[in-house]
Amino acid sequence: MINKETISHNKGFTLVELMATVLLSAVVATVLYAMYQNQHKLHRTQEAVVDMQQNGRAAMYLLGQELRMAGYNPLETAGTGIQTTSNAITLQFTQDLNEDGDTADANENVTLTWDSTDDAGETPGEDCTADNPCITRTVPGGGAQPFINDIDFFDLVYLTYDPAAYDPTTTPPTPPFIPIAPPLTAGDIDNLDMVQISLLVRSSVNDPEFFNNLRYDPPGFSATAPNGGARYNDGFRRRMITTTILLRNNL
Repeated sequence: MINKETISHNKGFTLVELMATVLLSAVVATVLYAMYQNQHKLHRTQEAVVDMQQNGRAAMYLLGQELRMAGYNPLETAGTGIQTTSNAITLQFTQDLNEDGDTADANENVTLTWDSTDDAGETPGEDCTADNPCITRTVPGGGAQPFINDIDFFDLVYLTYDPAAYDPTTTPPTPPFIPIAPPLTAGDIDNLDMVQISLLVRSSVNDPEFFNNLRYDPPGFSATAPNGGARYNDGFRRRMITTTILLRNNL
């Protein structure tokens, strides 16, 4: 027999209790979702910064490797070296890689240049454009191929060593090098000792919530500034990298 008194004491949740539980669950879910969103955003930011830094290091490694081989001429019959067509954004050089006395073979006449223009027939995202500025590599018999992507600024300064230029009284001390302004002459090339390379590497992903209000000043001996010295005011992260490469085959 069912005890009516027992049944009357088996009470459930009231409407108020249910509403309070739902509200509390919603608050907890909102907090957890916000934490997830923040962690996801932080992960994407860190990933973009790491990719950008790796791209910058790889760019300097590749450019340094190319420059250190420029002018390689073991037989001293090929007439190799930096070419007079080189300027602040273009570097052309020859080398005798297979040691046969000429520079007519594959990868023995190389042109590296910065391309930030929109040209007919280009494919956005693949070719160098205004939205995807990059450094191209060109060899005879082939068109310009993207070599290093996401480069907002590329600057080359040609240097000759001059001990008389050193001045320890300035702050910082003036180094013993004198820039050679393009266009280069044959005499300039004979006196070349080093090339300063400056890159402004940017992230491949735009972050609308990131406001880049930095101005990137001309590095080292560079006479030009990225973006004409103006601030970018966009959502791309950037890093300025500068190094100086010794032209060991031109000494």
